[in-house]
Amino acid sequence: MYEDLKAGIIDVLSRIKDIDIFFEMNEDTLKTPEYFFVMIKPVINESLSKGAHKKVYLVDIRYYSEDWNHLKYMVMGEKLDEAIRPVLKFGDFNASINDTDINVVDEELHVRFKVGVIYKLKEESTAKLMRELETVVSERK
Repeated sequence: MYEDLKAGIIDVLSRIKDIDIFFEMNEDTLKTPEYFFVMIKPVINESLSKGAHKKVYLVDIRYYSEDWNHLKYMVMGEKLDEAIRPVLKFGDFNASINDTDINVVDEELHVRFKVGVIYKLKEESTAKLMRELETVVSERK
């Protein structure tokens, strides 16, 4: 699911602006004049019932530009908000995004939101096959 979410976010960001997208901070990131940096952190991984699970991720999309100004960042924040809400599509999921937190910290725009999904794991059948049952009955006669 993490890889699907990551791919969905890359798709959204690529449609907004054609710049580098990083998921790990390194020397190349710091040398880049304009980029998106994305952190995806699992915050809930919960079993709801047998086979049903809930996962919630906290996503922090950072936008950096060497020629930053507050207005430019707020416009980018609005573009990100419009692209992410109300539904973020990734993999087989359509996740409702109720709200985003848009903030500027240390000359970086941060757009934060939570992505939650409830899904069912494929259950392997533990029931005996009919042929096995017939064999058991035949052996008892």
